[in-house]
Amino acid sequence: MRLVTTSYVVAETATRLRYDVGLAAALRLRETLAEAARAGSLRIVWIDRGLEAKGWEILAQYADVPLSLTDATTAAVARAQRIRELFGFDDDFAALGLIVRPN
Repeated sequence: MRLVTTSYVVAETATRLRYDVGLAAALRLRETLAEAARAGSLRIVWIDRGLEAKGWEILAQYADVPLSLTDATTAAVARAQRIRELFGFDDDFAALGLIVRPN
C-alpha cells in the first residue's frame, strides 16, 4: 500500500514535534519521510496555489465543520486522487464523505 500525505501535513507535524518534543524529533520525521518516499511507500503532494484555492473553497462550503486549512487542502487532495480513507484523530473529514481510520 502506498500512503499519501501533503506538504501542509508534514509542515504541521514537524512544527508540533519541534515545539512539543524537540528539534531532534522533527529531524527524525524528515528522515523517516524521505526513506519512505525513496522506498516508494509514501508520496508527498505539494500544496500549490490551485490546491490551496480548492482548500479555501472547501472551508467556505463546509463552514459549519471545524476544518483547518491543512484539513481542507488534505480533503482537496483526497478528492483529486480519489482517496476515500484517511488516517486521522478526528471525525471532521466524515462530514466531507471521507472514511477516517482508525475509527
